[in-house]
Amino acid sequence: PSRIRLAALLHDIGKPATSADGRFIGHERLGADLAAAFLDRLHWPIAERDRVVHLVRHHMFDYVEGWSDAAVRRLIAKVGLEVLEDLFLLRAADNLGSDRPADAGRLGELRERVAHQLAAGFALDLRGLAVNGSDLMAALDMTAGPELGRLLDALLDQVIADPTANTRDRLLTLAREWRARHASS
Repeated sequence: PSRIRLAALLHDIGKPATSADGRFIGHERLGADLAAAFLDRLHWPIAERDRVVHLVRHHMFDYVEGWSDAAVRRLIAKVGLEVLEDLFLLRAADNLGSDRPADAGRLGELRERVAHQLAAGFALDLRGLAVNGSDLMAALDMTAGPELGRLLDALLDQVIADPTANTRDRLLTLAREWRARHASS
């Protein structure tokens, strides 16, 4: 798709400004900002711009064989399932452009591990949690707001790390513990 070609064109746009001793630390973050500004000047459709910028921002992942299953789930959750395949295609193109095999960096292995985690049906976003905001508000006498959002994010982090925690009872217990810790801080 054209968005992948555009992301491939722009993915290293931040390198010149971040060059230091042959390294380009943070070039993906700066590159994402520069890509957004460039695409805005072209009046690129917002949804496509956002997707390209997201790919540029996340193209620097270093998969190693020792990643835990939780690390694979964190990557899926951070990048988003809807753009993960695009990210893999961008990485393969980047590998080829760097005169490396398309699957360099164990990309094929990572794809398999992602597929295995997805097939297991683990929660990777708030929709997959065994509780929702309404459940927490009722059980913990909370109101909607930033604290509730932080609590839901904390519960999702816990479930990504340990999928067995994704039961209503366990999440309500974790939520009560989280509130107790944060009430005293």
